[in-house]
Amino acid sequence: MIDNEVENVIPVKSYEIGVNSYNRKTLEQLLDQNKMLDIKVVGILVLKKNIDVELARKTISSVKVFGIFRANRDIKKALKK
Repeated sequence: MIDNEVENVIPVKSYEIGVNSYNRKTLEQLLDQNKMLDIKVVGILVLKKNIDVELARKTISSVKVFGIFRANRDIKKALKK
């Protein structure tokens, strides 16, 4: 018998104007709550250096920035896919 577990992921839409910053602790809290971010920013989005690619993929479904996007190059590449 195969036990199939379905995880319910809760989408969280984030629409911001100005400076929006996320760090590892914030994304880990979202992961614990089975939430994924759909981020839209007019201004500046900063993903802190303590965020790794795996955590970003698990917690951010999409990113759209009209302005400046500051993050690790690998994270930016991973989120474009």
